[in-house]
Amino acid sequence: MKFSFIIPTFNRKELTANLINQIINEQIPDSEILVIDDCSGEGTPEFLLNNFPSVRVLVNDKRRFAAHSRNRGIRESRADTLVFLDSDISFNKGVLKEFITDLKAGCNFPDIKWIDGTEMFKCTTSIFAIQRDLLRGFKGYYFDENIGIYGEDHDFFLRAALLKINYIFNDRCVFIHEKLYDDTNPKKYSSFKYYMCYKNSLYMSLKYFGLLEGFTFSRFIIRLIKNCCLVILNIFSFNFKKANLIFSGILWNVKNARRCLKERSIIKELPYRACL
Repeated sequence: MKFSFIIPTFNRKELTANLINQIINEQIPDSEILVIDDCSGEGTPEFLLNNFPSVRVLVNDKRRFAAHSRNRGIRESRADTLVFLDSDISFNKGVLKEFITDLKAGCNFPDIKWIDGTEMFKCTTSIFAIQRDLLRGFKGYYFDENIGIYGEDHDFFLRAALLKINYIFNDRCVFIHEKLYDDTNPKKYSSFKYYMCYKNSLYMSLKYFGLLEGFTFSRFIIRLIKNCCLVILNIFSFNFKKANLIFSGILWNVKNARRCLKERSIIKELPYRACL
């Protein structure tokens, strides 16, 4: 088998079905489609199994976020080449087939745009392909599940670069990324993203200080002080919700400092240790 299409999803039943249909219509031989459902509350697994019996649908035991879902997709996939697609990706007929027939050894990225036509940052897990052999250098340590979402891709590609894995950009193949919001509760969605971004930026500063150029201990301390100042400023501005979200991110890092230090020790033992 040559290609495994790995699709993590959460509460995107219709969009996931649309993406699966598009992949199937490409008629790519020697391929499989894996969907990893992160405990959606809309019957996604049952819907997909009923409509796409050839698709392998895996369901997480609880909400674990994108990093865990992608790791599970890697471990349970069978093909030589892994193609990651977010469930809100779409493309015109023939684009996916053209993209995968022109893959080079490394992380392969197509051109990707938002639904309104504006350019999106290309180095993203929203759509990329990589050969399984290149993942051996990660020693089973792929996407950092402590990050979960909103930063797990940055972390993964940092380590890929350190492993000297090539980045290949194919501007001829254009994919579309939908802008999605939680229409049922946009404030809750925004709060979650706000919290995760502050939490993860602090975590990565601590995780990589002294291991990567630009990640210094002073940079970590400055970020920590800034976050603490933001908590105080938001309190004095009576924006208690934002103050609580930032403080919760700081508190998470304090509680999980040992876990972060463990991640640092794993990085030091990986094959790229000599070039850190």
